[in-house]
Amino acid sequence: MLKHVVCGTIIASLLQNLLICLERLNATFRTKRRVLDIITNNVSVLVCFVLSLCFGILRFGIETLKGPVPCEAVQTLTPLFVFSHDLPAVTIVISIISIYGVIVCRMVKQQKLVGVQTRGLPADQSQKRKNNELRMRRNVLTLGVIICVTVVGVLPRSLLGFYSFSKGLSEKVADL
Repeated sequence: MLKHVVCGTIIASLLQNLLICLERLNATFRTKRRVLDIITNNVSVLVCFVLSLCFGILRFGIETLKGPVPCEAVQTLTPLFVFSHDLPAVTIVISIISIYGVIVCRMVKQQKLVGVQTRGLPADQSQKRKNNELRMRRNVLTLGVIICVTVVGVLPRSLLGFYSFSKGLSEKVADL
């Protein structure tokens, strides 16, 4: 059961990372998008966490219908596990990377516009815009580091799971 709860927590962490990316994306718009505000609020984070853990417990229930399963590495390379954990994890990571790319493109575009628009503004407003842009850059840089750590933590295991499942090498790959 621990294996499934841990995997549910990993998926919840990935979903929270996705929600943070969506929140940063929403910050790049001049007027906030209501849909993104609703998706990224605290209730949504809690719902994602609870649903991820419930999904992990459901996966545990489905797996134990066949009888007791030993807690070995080869058990994480079963079709149930690969398609219910690795596939969603890779999908979420690809979504995070895509949204992050959009955020960076929007920031670069806005930076060009801000440089043009601050020329005629009073000094205090110009400084305020520059400070907001600097804060946004720091947030996106921090988010980039988090995404890199996420990718390094999730993709190798998921790719190994997909490879072993596709080649039927789960016994040999589990030793890795």
